[in-house]
Amino acid sequence: MNDKTPKEGDLKVWWIPQIPMKPFEQPVQTPLEGAVLCRALALYDLFQFENNVKPDYSNAGGLQVFEDGEWIDWYDDETGDDFNEWMDAALAERQEVAMSEEAKPIVEVLDRQTGEITTVGASPMLMGVRLRINYDHSVYQAVRKIAGEPVTLEGCGDQKYHYTTGAGRRFTATVKMGKEEA
Repeated sequence: MNDKTPKEGDLKVWWIPQIPMKPFEQPVQTPLEGAVLCRALALYDLFQFENNVKPDYSNAGGLQVFEDGEWIDWYDDETGDDFNEWMDAALAERQEVAMSEEAKPIVEVLDRQTGEITTVGASPMLMGVRLRINYDHSVYQAVRKIAGEPVTLEGCGDQKYHYTTGAGRRFTATVKMGKEEA
């Protein structure tokens, strides 16, 4: 963050790419600008992990507003949502408007025993997640829906997730951009 003295109502994003460490801080003009920056930072952390830049990570971030002489966590005055709740809704709405039907995120799931491929529509936020755990959970939910029972993650890499059911059925899930098949 620069040395400029903050004014009442100023906003800043804080981001910790690896807990514990001090946060990176960046002033922003609007909550939406903060949401876009947090999304980019989260995706960058995920990119580094998936490309073996770092072996693991535990990140955190958010938006703060300067009020009464101190930085406090921002929340939406209208809805009472905290920044993460607000960010999910704002980015999903923004992405829904920007995306055509052909560019919606999907999870393609391969049943490795039968060879059957099932395509499941996903929330637009699947591609713009703020934390890796949300991304993994979205893929898990898609595979579980197809398997019809709980699944266990065997491993992941190269944008593929490998799962097994308690009965030994095996699935591979890949997140893609495309059109969900009817």
